[in-house]
Amino acid sequence: MVNLEPSESLLEGRRYLEWLADDCEIIKDYSFEAEGRWLLKIRLKNKGQQSSYIPKYSDWHVFIDDNYPNGKIQFYPSKINGIGCVFPHQSPHLKNISDHDYYDSNICLEQFSPSLEVKMEEGNSRLYNYTKKALEWIKQAANGVLLAEGDYFEKVAYPTTNFRKKVLFSEDEASFSQWNKYDEYRVGFLNMKSGKPGTVYQDFMYVTDYYKGISGYKKKGAEITSYSWGKYVMNEKSRDEKGVWIKLLSMPYIEPWQAPENWSQLIKIFEENNVNFTKDVMPFLNNLRDRNSHIMMLGFPISERVNGQISEMHWQSLELPILSDSSTPEHFFKGFRKDIKGYEMADMRRIFLRESVSLEWISSENWSPDNLVSRGNLSKNIKKLKFLFVGVGALGSVLSETLVRSGVEQLDIVDSDILEIGNLTRHTLAATDIGKYKAISIEKRLTKSFIHYKGNGFSMSIEEFLKKQEVNIDEYDVIIETTGNDKVLDLIVSKKLNGLVISTSLGLHAKRMYINIQRGNKVVLKKFKENIQEWLERDRADFSNIDYPRDGLGCWHPLFPARMDHLSLLASSAVSIIESDILHLKESLTIIERGELGTVSILKRKEFADEN
Repeated sequence: MVNLEPSESLLEGRRYLEWLADDCEIIKDYSFEAEGRWLLKIRLKNKGQQSSYIPKYSDWHVFIDDNYPNGKIQFYPSKINGIGCVFPHQSPHLKNISDHDYYDSNICLEQFSPSLEVKMEEGNSRLYNYTKKALEWIKQAANGVLLAEGDYFEKVAYPTTNFRKKVLFSEDEASFSQWNKYDEYRVGFLNMKSGKPGTVYQDFMYVTDYYKGISGYKKKGAEITSYSWGKYVMNEKSRDEKGVWIKLLSMPYIEPWQAPENWSQLIKIFEENNVNFTKDVMPFLNNLRDRNSHIMMLGFPISERVNGQISEMHWQSLELPILSDSSTPEHFFKGFRKDIKGYEMADMRRIFLRESVSLEWISSENWSPDNLVSRGNLSKNIKKLKFLFVGVGALGSVLSETLVRSGVEQLDIVDSDILEIGNLTRHTLAATDIGKYKAISIEKRLTKSFIHYKGNGFSMSIEEFLKKQEVNIDEYDVIIETTGNDKVLDLIVSKKLNGLVISTSLGLHAKRMYINIQRGNKVVLKKFKENIQEWLERDRADFSNIDYPRDGLGCWHPLFPARMDHLSLLASSAVSIIESDILHLKESLTIIERGELGTVSILKRKEFADEN
């Protein structure tokens, strides 16, 4: 049960505000609100420039979690005597759906610009520190310096009411260069693929192509740019949908930092960007009069940092209203016939010139490969290589998934084995894959692991794969063999390939791993085997008195013993070694060993560059 009296910590936190008496006034003491929060109403002084946007004093609703000094502290501007517009580092107002006496637009005081940093202390002074940061936020907002030169670029917060619906695109520096080639085109059609009805992805819409010209939709030669999505989008999505794109010169917003609320405001922004709505946009809308809702995407160039070099196109989407057609009520036409001219006039009267018709913004995100793996990606030079995995047993499954989740798009798999129940102790596949070919199941898993993955699985032996007429093994930049089978490696290197051939194998109990990296036309297996022979003998000596697990009843057959955590530990180290050697053009033999408490050390490192 919640105590309806503020705790001593809350009371002490309020007393700390007395230190800010010149700049902060409490206008209403603590009151308990729903969801375990306390409300404190305060008035804060603007120590910056006064303007119509920010008065000398503004009122704020401060919500504080009941478990203070832990939990959240949030500052919302009051609707009366508050700040009625939106600034950077602030969420949108959502005016039309909120009946609160404050705007649902808290200011960002936890993730903030470096210029807003205030020394944070633990304990009951948290409210004091947050209030100091709020005062600094108000000052910088008043002075117009919330976004200083060199800060990371911040997009205007476009308010959305449908939180499930997303429009997804894939833009980077390369696609930005492509857009610059077609600078004279400002409006066109786009195509999207949307999720299958009845699935959790039915509201995800993936933009695939942009077209130029009023008759260019899906026409050969009319593409401006296309996104190379992976198999997950192209194979598992359905329902092509038609939309409209408009390229603007800059991000659409209303001063100081607010998303347009209605079509009148947006059309004015179009005009400021040299786009005439009736002349340039309406002809494309006339092709969307089908009693369905469609998407409009507004594109604008952005930089990574404020006032930095423009390097990328960003798209913000909104949902178009259902446009007029023969079934639209007569009173909207007022003397015009129900033809194209009449439809245009009806839409201007009932939609585009009415301030009461709000814009329906849709959440829009850039799902480019670099953006999706920014939390843990490989070097760009490695991500663009084409890989072939020969064998996706325990080691191969971990290595291949690590590479794909880190940004590798092209990774094919060759393996003729079927997954068995005993494999699950150290394999990335699941019980639902038992009895299925590992190569096909791994391909499906990787397809769901990275939205841009385009690889294929081949459920066959390497001998059969090399005999396939449509396969050219020389197309692969890197071949990684994980079978530990000398015959397989012999067969691969006999082809004298131009790309890298990497052999990765485990010692007993995954204590050691052997990683050999060489150009395919230089691999000398005899040297490789000689270099690891002494370590293989050490493996046998280290575990000479250990009984191997057996493969069920009947004729005794040993199983290779290795735990999943031990295997994963060595595999992650192998990825780092492989990445480094590819980047630095090194050919090498590396032997690593698992130590105590999850450590890995290099036992031997030999580079072959001086021998070739």
